[in-house]
Amino acid sequence: MGKEIKIVYEEVQQSLDTFQETSQSISTTTLDKVGVDNLLDSVDKLNNVNLQVNQLVQSYQNLLIINASGSKELIQSMKNVDKKLSNSIK
Repeated sequence: MGKEIKIVYEEVQQSLDTFQETSQSISTTTLDKVGVDNLLDSVDKLNNVNLQVNQLVQSYQNLLIINASGSKELIQSMKNVDKKLSNSIK
């Protein structure tokens, strides 16, 4: 229990900002519609899979952004607790 945990808040914040920016820049665009005038069932299936992939990537992107925001809130909370503890010791 004698080990000290040091958090460099600025580095963590910078990493989370970079993570969030990268998450927001994930491209969710793929082919719009393949073979619009084509009557093959495989083209319809391909378009359906394409739509599902776009939805999955969008959901993943939203999850990453939510996680980054939650992590930022947690780090801020830890920083506030550290300040309170430091002030109570002084």
